[in-house]
Amino acid sequence: MRRQIHILLALLPAMAFGQQNLDTMIIKYTGTFNVTISDAKKIAENPVIVDTAKVSSKLVYGIQSARVPTFYSPEPIRPATLEGEPLKRLYKGYVRAGLGNYTTPYGELFFNNLRSKEASWGLHAKHLSSAATLKNAGYSGYSDDQINWYGKRFVRKFTVFGEADYSRNSLHYYGYDATVNSLSADFTRQVFSFISAGTGVQSHYKDSSKVNTDIRANYYNLSDLYKSQENNLKVNADFSTWYLSQKITLATGVDFYNNRLKKDTSNTVIMKFTPAIGMSGKLWDVSLRFGIYADVNDSKGRFHFYRGWT
Repeated sequence: MRRQIHILLALLPAMAFGQQNLDTMIIKYTGTFNVTISDAKKIAENPVIVDTAKVSSKLVYGIQSARVPTFYSPEPIRPATLEGEPLKRLYKGYVRAGLGNYTTPYGELFFNNLRSKEASWGLHAKHLSSAATLKNAGYSGYSDDQINWYGKRFVRKFTVFGEADYSRNSLHYYGYDATVNSLSADFTRQVFSFISAGTGVQSHYKDSSKVNTDIRANYYNLSDLYKSQENNLKVNADFSTWYLSQKITLATGVDFYNNRLKKDTSNTVIMKFTPAIGMSGKLWDVSLRFGIYADVNDSKGRFHFYRGWT
């Protein structure tokens, strides 16, 4: 195989050959030449730099605590205040009046003292009447009158109170046929009168070792136009105190009735004696009671006993 080889030589600078300027020289060689390329050997090792000076570093951490002075002075807190509602203005007297159909007048009076830490009293009066009459029936007019008085007196640890009431109810029996029977209004008239009075005293000890009392006495009389009467006198006395964590109470009383008719009179007395003991906690309350009652009248007497707990 003939190949033409062209060899181009680039001459060295003039300093190598003693000349300053040289032209390019071209050498041509013609002949037989076998071209071979030898195998290349690749270096498979990476360069390694070995440092003979070894430096071992040891890290040491340290915390230096230092207290920073701080000062805190809280502002004074103003206590909360509750503003109460303004007291309503009270009046000593109050009057109501009116007039309705069928000649029905109405009037009512209230009279009392103002706010006081020493006493409280009041007066109440009322009137209501009517002259109404139904067709073909008897006269059905009526009138209701009442007057009430009450009073309280506050003395140290006690309250003394009293009251008095009077009421009068007048009516007519009108349930008949007026076209058949002609009855006068006085004949069909009935009047009920009620009179009552009461008094009492009540203690208000805050010391649990002392005995609180509540004593009351009441009387009333009920009568009608035909002289029938019922009288009642009632006296109650209640006592309560604390012993250790137990509340002890005792209720006593006498109830007397006197009933009078035109042809008969009867008397009845009821007496009671009811002690009780109780205990209580945050979520519970237990009491045990016993009661003895005596019912005595003109003919015989009976005793009743009961027990109970809650």
